[in-house]
Amino acid sequence: MIFPPPLSYSISEFQDFVALDPNNPQLGQVDRKGAQMLQAPDFSITVAGEYSRQAGSAGTLTLRGEYRYQSKIFFNTFQDDVVSQDGYSLINARLSIESANGRWTAAVIGKNLTDKLYAQAKVRQDPIIGNLRFWSAPRTYGLQVGAIF
Repeated sequence: MIFPPPLSYSISEFQDFVALDPNNPQLGQVDRKGAQMLQAPDFSITVAGEYSRQAGSAGTLTLRGEYRYQSKIFFNTFQDDVVSQDGYSLINARLSIESANGRWTAAVIGKNLTDKLYAQAKVRQDPIIGNLRFWSAPRTYGLQVGAIF
């Protein structure tokens, strides 16, 4: 089964906002009207597919794959490239088995399978400490086990 992709296109911009950029004070008050809002991508899409099959008396095997894309975002109101994140894609997968009676499940999961390095946040503090970057989790694998008593 392929799930319909949640596709979003957003026009998220400031309508009325004037501010002083602390990293460029020489510019004075800057009108940010029409500028893209913080952490608001113009475009994002998520596509997922899942396939299940009976595995005899053992139960049901399910394979799931997910793809997500997000366009460029900014982490400050001044659309500063130093604190932005270019568009990126992520791929996740999950292989699970559920017992025939539904009392237990086990799954192997993989997240960020392409090991994409992307920022979850960036902060620009030039005069004080420089630029801080908070990175995403690298490629990760895991095992999930569940039971109903």
